[in-house]
Amino acid sequence: MDSLIFTVISYVISLVIGAIIAGYFSRKYYMKSAKELEDVSSKLDDRMQCMLIAMENANLAELQRDNEGNIVGVTFTFQQKAPLEAKIGVFEPTIINENNFD
Repeated sequence: MDSLIFTVISYVISLVIGAIIAGYFSRKYYMKSAKELEDVSSKLDDRMQCMLIAMENANLAELQRDNEGNIVGVTFTFQQKAPLEAKIGVFEPTIINENNFD
């Protein structure tokens, strides 16, 4: 009977110690990943801002800004030269326009 109690207590202690160790390393990994994700998203935000400003300068887009000058919206203003419809096939895109039906 004493060995059964000792075994159960050993299992419970092992489980608790394993959970603490796993929790420590998981938290450490997720904190590092969150920092890296923040860095990457910041770079992407900067690049998106540059791309939108370049599109505005080329008269391809009209940006809506708040009172502080931050971009809060975009309207694309490009002109379509011919009726064009894009349909995506299973493996490759197929462009269909009025010239295909002559």
